Parts: sequence; C-alpha cells; structure tokens
Amino acid sequence: MTKKAKKGLVHFLTLALLAGLLPVGNDARVSEAAGYGVSAPRTESTGKVTWDCVYFGNYWQEDTNGNGTADKNDDKQPIKWRVLSVNGDDAFLVADQNLDCQKYNDTYMDVTWETCTMRSWLNGYGASSNFCEKDYTDNNFKDDAFTSGEQAAIKTTTVVNEDNSEYGTEGGNDTQDKVFLLSIGEVRNPSYGFSSTEDEIATREVKNTDYAEARGAYTDISTECAGNGRWWLRSPGDDSGCASHVYCNGYLNSSGDIVYFNDKGVRPALHLNLSSDSSWSYAGTVSFDGGAGEPGTPTPTPPAPASPSPVPPTPPVPSGDTGTGQNGGSSGSGGASSPAGSTLSEESGASVNKGSVSDKKVKAPAKVSLTSVKNKKKRSFTAVWKKVSGANGYEIQYALNKKFTRGKKTKLTKKTKLTVKKLKKKKYFVRVRAYTLRNGEKVYGAWSKVKKVKVKK
Repeated sequence: MTKKAKKGLVHFLTLALLAGLLPVGNDARVSEAAGYGVSAPRTESTGKVTWDCVYFGNYWQEDTNGNGTADKNDDKQPIKWRVLSVNGDDAFLVADQNLDCQKYNDTYMDVTWETCTMRSWLNGYGASSNFCEKDYTDNNFKDDAFTSGEQAAIKTTTVVNEDNSEYGTEGGNDTQDKVFLLSIGEVRNPSYGFSSTEDEIATREVKNTDYAEARGAYTDISTECAGNGRWWLRSPGDDSGCASHVYCNGYLNSSGDIVYFNDKGVRPALHLNLSSDSSWSYAGTVSFDGGAGEPGTPTPTPPAPASPSPVPPTPPVPSGDTGTGQNGGSSGSGGASSPAGSTLSEESGASVNKGSVSDKKVKAPAKVSLTSVKNKKKRSFTAVWKKVSGANGYEIQYALNKKFTRGKKTKLTKKTKLTVKKLKKKKYFVRVRAYTLRNGEKVYGAWSKVKKVKVKK
C-alpha cells in the first residue's frame, strides 16, 4: 500500500469514528457515555464474568467496636451492590453479600412471595400483607438500610412471581415492591452473569457478612467455598411450604427448603434510579473466573457510615444444617461441617442447636423404606419410598459411589416420590431419610438402604 493510500485510509477511519459509523464498545457501555459510569456484566469467552458495583445505603456488616460479635451495637457500613443490568437511568442491583439471616416465612405454612413474612420485613409492610399477620412497619430492612432520600431513589418494581417450572408450584400474584429477592429465572439469566443451568457455578456463590453469620446464616468452611453462605430466592420450591435457594457452591436448588428454616442468607435486590440525588457511588468491579473470585479494580473510598442503632435485638437461634455437611447431607460443597453450636447424629437422627429451646436429644423419625429407584425417562430417575408416620419431609441423596463421597447431591421434598432430572449417563446410588421439626430444627431419622440405578441418555 502506498503512503498516499495509507493516509487516505487513516483519514477515512478517523472520520468514521467521529461520525459514529464504527462501534466503540458493546451496548452495555452506552450508560457510561451517558455519564453514570456503570454497565451490565461482561462475560468473556473464557467464562470470566465482571460486574460493576455501586455503594448505596448502609447496614450492619462487621464487628466495628471490637467486642467479638457483629451486631447492632456496631457501626453500619456502606452496602456494596452488583449491577445486573442498566436501562437508561434504571440500574438493577443485587447485594454483593448476604446481608442478614431471616426465615422466608415466620411459621411453617403454605405461602407465596406475596404472603410471606420475608417480603414484609424487606419492605416494612404491615400485618395485613402476610399470612402470619406480623407488623414490620417499625422493624424492617428498608428503614434500617436506607435514609428517606435513598428510599425515594429506589424504584417501585412490578415483581413477577412465576410458577416453579419443574414442580408446577404456583408462584402467586405479581407484587409491587421496592426491595425483593431474585427468582429462579433471574439466577439462571446469563445476561446477569449467571448460568442458565442449575449446576454449581462460581457466579452464584456469595459470602456472608459477619453480621449475617452472627444472625444464624450457615457459613461454609470447606476449602473450595470457605465463607460462602446459602441464600433464599423468592420462587417457590417443590410445594408451597418450601422456597427455592442457592447452595454455598452456587448450585440452584429449585426443590427448595422449608420456609421456616433460619439458616439462609438474605441477598436483597432492587432497581435504583441512577439520576436521583441519592448518595450512591461507584464501588469498582467484582470478577469471577473459573470458580475463583477476583477482587477486580480497586474499590473507591465509600461514604461515611450511618450511626448505629442503640438497642441490639437478640439474634435468632440457627436452625442447624439443612442438607450439607460431613454427617450425611450435601450441598455439593465438598465436606462442609454443621454450623457452629450444632450437633448432628445420624444414628439417633437428633439435630439440636445448643442454646435453643431444648438441648436434649429428641426422638427421631423411623427409618425410611426405599421401595424403588427406576430410570423411566432419559437423563432422570424416580425414587419411591413408604410414608413415615410423623415426618415433616424427606431428604433424598444421590451420588456416584456407594460411600457417597463422589458427586453427592441432596434434594428435599414433603412427598414420597421424587424425580431427579438432567442427570448424566452414569450409575447413581440413592438413599432417603425422613425428618421432623422440633423448635424449628430438623431431626433426622436413619438413612434407608442404598439402591442403585443406571441412568440412560
């Protein structure tokens, strides 16, 4: 190419860029040009996902006064949020960590997102908004985390509550909320940085704050998932007495867990008006690459924390491990133990938290009789067992070896039949045990005999 031709090409490219004829980045960066400086998650060909983050609001998170406990005597600290999407001045945010530990519903009953106490506590609704008729107008997350000006910057969202696609459980009416939890569909949305499958994935892993852990949130201690917690979703589980959630290793449990259990973290979500005069600020990025979290860009200095609340409440008693640990359950996290202060006996089936209503062992349900495990459809098996008198539910466990040390997974149900789908063409070993509820704790019976099944594609 001659010098004259090269100059002509350079001149053309320069004009094209100035005229906007050539792309200068993906659509996610348009919002930066608008002056907000934040965009939707970016996923590289390697699978690495990077979120922009913002600070907005303040909440108790760490032990700031040095007394060894993170509680409401400590200073509040800025809440860090990951940006899931940006549409004009609307930023869809989810908390970077589990901020608290709450029951999905205060008592054990059939509920939807519309009628559960979690929704009322997050938004400060009155007694008429939940089936338990609890008034949260003076004790709620929204008022504790945001000033009146910040609350005005939170958009009221039409929260779509879809049915559970796998089990058909009704999601209930759509609601109008400022603060809510993510749904099954949202944590399976690749545009938000997640995976479209239920599989274990680092982008769904979340750490607990010290405050959430002190409030009873189960915290993993395994090498792979140290510090991670489970977190509730708003979608129903396999029936209306269960709510779906995400395990410590990022596995999506669409069959869910009992709504009354108090060992899962709260990871709020909301829509923020970026053009408001609220005190949100940029908080750098967070990245996940191949299962390992990376800190991303340096985090700017956050705004000054709000004053602490003068009177700390008594933290609720943890409800114990619900399917993860060295004592038979699993979230797939590879060897996490039961929560601190909890003892679990597979022989007696008793699971009791020290400091709860009763420290003595309670009677466990009878051993389950697993009648059959058959491969009726491709990539699935169906397990059937006999009903155990007095049982509140059942825990089914399957793995790739008889000792349940390889590929171990757990599901919960209140039925006596369960179909596990989306499996690989392998031989699986299956066992089931029953549980009852005592003071909000699971009391397990003995495992059934192990049966094996060969899954075909």
